[in-house]
Amino acid sequence: MNATYATTDGVLESKLGDETVLLDMESGQYFGLDPVGSFVWHGLKDGKAPAEIIARLSEEFTDVPDSARADVVTFLRELAEKKLISPNA
Repeated sequence: MNATYATTDGVLESKLGDETVLLDMESGQYFGLDPVGSFVWHGLKDGKAPAEIIARLSEEFTDVPDSARADVVTFLRELAEKKLISPNA
């Protein structure tokens, strides 16, 4: 969980309040991120490792569920499957 990820070139983003909208220029697909997803996305863009992002969730949000770690791992897998992020070498 110490690996870092890079956001993929060709993904445009727009922050709307606490949320973020992503546009994959290659596929033309839009993705809406809720406040937690937006927090994770911006953490990745800042070069933070997933473990650090997970640790900071409870500082930023109230009522973080015990499943947060697994939820973030699943979210990262989904972002990678959609080619919105890739692992750094």
